[in-house]
Amino acid sequence: YLYPDGRQVNPDLTWAVQPTPEEHIKVTAEQYELYCEMGSTFQLCKICAEHDKDVRIEPCGHLLCTPCLTAWQ
Repeated sequence: YLYPDGRQVNPDLTWAVQPTPEEHIKVTAEQYELYCEMGSTFQLCKICAEHDKDVRIEPCGHLLCTPCLTAWQ
């Protein structure tokens, strides 16, 4: 980061994006099977809604498909 006075600061923020055990959700095999049967679109890219998400943008963690990422860049 470049401050208005020209001072450069590049703090290490990797600790902020590391998941903690409290953030993990425990799912039983039965719950997972039910979820799969629901026909969820969770894995679909939210931009095009056609392709599965396969790319994670760092450091924000947004998920999208490769074609949408390529078009966005």
